[in-house]
Amino acid sequence: MSHRQAKKKKSEQKEDNIWLQITKKNFFRITVSIVLLVTGYQFFVVVLNQPIASISLEGSFQKVKSNQVEGAIRHHLDTGLLRLNISEIQNDILKIEWVDNIRIAKRWPNKLEISIFEHTPVARWGERGLLNDKGELFIEIDNQNHIPDLAHLSGPIGASKEVAEKYFILRDQLIPLGLNVKRISMSSRGAWSITLYNGIEVDFGRENIEQKIDLFIDISKNVISQQSDEIESVDMRYDKGFTILWKNVPLAS
Repeated sequence: MSHRQAKKKKSEQKEDNIWLQITKKNFFRITVSIVLLVTGYQFFVVVLNQPIASISLEGSFQKVKSNQVEGAIRHHLDTGLLRLNISEIQNDILKIEWVDNIRIAKRWPNKLEISIFEHTPVARWGERGLLNDKGELFIEIDNQNHIPDLAHLSGPIGASKEVAEKYFILRDQLIPLGLNVKRISMSSRGAWSITLYNGIEVDFGRENIEQKIDLFIDISKNVISQQSDEIESVDMRYDKGFTILWKNVPLAS
């Protein structure tokens, strides 16, 4: 080996040693940094993750009981405030009958705030069901005495939202006219009929329901709202028209 080659090799070994030393120092620094981060995080968690000492429940609580909520969340409270899983708590509370929506907030150091929003029943469905203000069937009640006096909707299985939508349309447009829907029904064959609170029965049939509802609203503005006490029923099953059956109209001799 020549003198020049030996010198070059020695220089390369020196550079390797320097690089190795730098690598070891960097590895040591990275290791120390990781240890400090983990230790700091654990300390941070210990300091902030205080046991739950206070729970605030807010809501009208007409149907939902506070002890139902407490029972649903009790097994979640052992983890401490920081590790508390809000999604799991929400899911468990939503399993309680009459609970529609929830808001949950953590308040450091040790408080949990829960706001409960109950379903608002706006109509009956079938014999035992109740629909909320979104047209959702949210509960079925076994005891008939506990079912509120609301508009009675009925139809095939799975049609509650569709029937509720028609009910909302009719209700919102009839109330300003001094009228309202007491019953609305969709048959298994898709035929629609309603009964107003003043007893007037309306048959829409199966075809072009939206157009017939619009026509019925126009009739209600111009005729029915003005002479409701004199009307027995309205037949909207015609393609281009309707008939009104009047009360106490003498039969032709």
